[in-house]
Formats: sequence, structure tokens, C-alpha cells
Amino acid sequence: MTAPALLRDVHRALHDTFGPEDDGYTYLSGPGPIDRLDVLVRRPRDRDPMTSLITVGMSIEPMPAGDAPGDSRRAELRLARRGGLTVAEEEAVAQQLANIAAHPWITGNRLDWGHTLGIDTDFPTFPGCRAVFLSGPAAANMPDCLYLGEESVRIITVIPITGGERARAATMRPVDFIAELMADVDIHSERPAMVAD
Repeated sequence: MTAPALLRDVHRALHDTFGPEDDGYTYLSGPGPIDRLDVLVRRPRDRDPMTSLITVGMSIEPMPAGDAPGDSRRAELRLARRGGLTVAEEEAVAQQLANIAAHPWITGNRLDWGHTLGIDTDFPTFPGCRAVFLSGPAAANMPDCLYLGEESVRIITVIPITGGERARAATMRPVDFIAELMADVDIHSERPAMVAD
């Protein structure tokens, strides 16, 4: 499948899975194969109180394997934030997702479920969270991959975390960490002041 056809299929599958987007942001001239990355925004609806942002373009090629065992993978990033955001907040979150999507081609190391990644500043709309935990589906009704003929594109859920949460993640199996985190806090909202560290 050619790259443009793959990305069209990714966009169509995301539309079919998550519904139509309300807006989007486009970033051009990224590193490596990412000539264009779109971040689609789906705003809260009556039965879905989340603002969802998802990339389209990271899956243009399999990520470099780097020091990670196993095959490189195609992936896109998704973040869900409880409630509505201002346009400026949406754009800031979209920019941060674009920066994370570029990571494999800047470092030569792929991103995958269970990884943590530090960022230079607080994740937009998540004060005190200067890292992210990359997870599989964080809800029962969320898909783990998009299956597009012979290709599959993994959906990596981006969860902003605090420094203390990142330290805890380093000592636990990823599945145990995310279960404990979800029991302790609403991963889709700003952390309470007493939890952020």
C-alpha cells in the first residue's frame, strides 16, 4: 500500500471508529518520513464527555526499532481529556502530540505501550505532568489497533503523568502501573494539587 493510500485508510478508520472530527491542526516538514502530521480534534458530545485528539501521519512508515526488541511498528497517538478545551488549549495539546510523534525519528527508538517519556515542560492542560505514559486502550470500548488490509496501525494512548508517577512506573510492570494509576486518579483530568509532584 502506498503511503498516501495508507494515511487515507488510517483517517477513514479513525473516522469510522471515533466519529467525525470537529477540527484539526497540521504540522509540516517533520523529521524523517513525516512530511505532514495532522492532529484531529473531536470535542465532547452528549454521551462522550471527552475531548479526543489523535494523530494521522506518524504511521507513514514503521517506527525505527532502535534498541527495542521486536519489529518496528506503525502507530498513531491518541489523548483523551475530560471536558472541553479552549482553541488555544487544543492547539497546545496538538503541538505536544506532534512533538511526541516525531520522537522515534529524532532518537531512532520506537514508542510502544508501557514506555514513559519525559517532556520539557508541563503537558498542556495537565499542570505538574512533565512526562507521559504510553498505554494500550484505557477503556474497554477502545480499539488497540486499526487493521487495514495487510497493515496494522497500533493506537498508543498518551497519558500525562507526574514525576512521582513516572518514578512509580519505573518500578512496576506496565499493566500493574496503569491499573493502579487508574484506581488512584482520573487519568483524563488535571491531577489534584496533592497528587501532582
